[in-house]
Amino acid sequence: MSSGTTRTARTTWHLALPLLLGVLALNTAPAGAWATGTLYVSDAPAETVSQYAINAAGELSALSPAAVPAGEGPIGLALSPDGKSLYVTNIQGQNVSEYNVDPQTGTLSPKTPATVPAESEPNGIAVTPNGNSVYVANEGGDSVSQYSVNSLTGSLSPKTPAAITIRAAGVNAIVVSPNGRSAYVATNYPNAIFQYDIDPSSGLLSPKTPESISVSEPEAIAVTPDGRSLYVTDADAILKYTLNPLTGALLATSPVETLLPGCGGNATMAVAPTGASLYLTNWCSHNLYQLTSSPFTDAVLSVSQWSFSTGEYAPGTIVVSPDDRSAYVSAAGSYGTAILEYSIDSRTGALFPKMTPLISPVAPPDRLVVGTFPTTVGPHEHGGCPMASGDACGPQPPRRCCCTRSWWYHGHCFSGRFSQATTPTPVLHSPAAEAAPPAQTGLTIRSATTTRRR
Repeated sequence: MSSGTTRTARTTWHLALPLLLGVLALNTAPAGAWATGTLYVSDAPAETVSQYAINAAGELSALSPAAVPAGEGPIGLALSPDGKSLYVTNIQGQNVSEYNVDPQTGTLSPKTPATVPAESEPNGIAVTPNGNSVYVANEGGDSVSQYSVNSLTGSLSPKTPAAITIRAAGVNAIVVSPNGRSAYVATNYPNAIFQYDIDPSSGLLSPKTPESISVSEPEAIAVTPDGRSLYVTDADAILKYTLNPLTGALLATSPVETLLPGCGGNATMAVAPTGASLYLTNWCSHNLYQLTSSPFTDAVLSVSQWSFSTGEYAPGTIVVSPDDRSAYVSAAGSYGTAILEYSIDSRTGALFPKMTPLISPVAPPDRLVVGTFPTTVGPHEHGGCPMASGDACGPQPPRRCCCTRSWWYHGHCFSGRFSQATTPTPVLHSPAAEAAPPAQTGLTIRSATTTRRR
């Protein structure tokens, strides 16, 4: 799965409230007792990348050191498919930082060289599924840089040509299809999605036919894990495009548009690894939205949507762990900045705050990215329970084993702060501050060719 975030006129808030455009990165490196991965966060004002261990319950704790230096204005992040390398775009430094990931601890160390050149204002970044190529959307350069990856060291080197020019300005986000044959780029002047073929041998980009499709104010883009659909968000809606199964091109038929309630201000989205759920952040209304989609229906987005309040926090970027058990959201509010931590219901895809519902970041988080988790039995499935100090297993209806750190709800074990006998009452910033449980919302689906609501 690949996803990207654009930066429209509203994203000039990036300098004042960098949290509203967050990106997270999850890796598989074991970091400490019961660790199952690591989370990497770009911190633009601090010019660092923060690094966190993820335990078996999906909860975060800072690694040592808690952050490593980056370039000027680190923003976009991408992990290599093997989890051994992290690449970070520096939007003010006109380069890309590259790091080695320690396979035992998950901590980062700079490669040699520590940076490679890009064009003006590098923003979004994507890696091909085979790990051989990296692409960077240059917002100020109206171009996409293309790099080859050294198979031994993971270091980047510019391809020939080093970049392709895009006939548009505001080149912000780029995603790659799961089969590695197509790349999609979001631009703001004009508002469009540009689409490219990826040469299977060289990794070079070449325009598809047509080269671009007009889209209303694209803010984020994501390809579904099965490669059948491309999602695009604008200020108050999600567009779902069907992709040609042979060429990867966006079909000329009108996309399906799902209008979201509230005040606009959609920031980012994440598609669950199964493709069953789509999660969207809305900083204006302080909500997360969950939408479900059938993999067998190319042009329909199901009306089974739910919203989750983030309390006093305005959510920025959301990412979902590859094991589909946890979600993490960068956020800003009156209490400062935070990374919100959620468990995911394995049956419904609903989000519930973990027992540790948030962590105060080392620096204001900007963006996040996700790697692959080990495919091992965790604390919430099949009665598996990693025993640790203070943990014990006991009978839960219907007599399945759960850790005491988890609760039984809707037939599943969760890590969340709520009573076994009551509806969840998630805690967002302190044990005394509770948010309402999920409530179903009536969202509207219609053709994108109809009159837009504003």
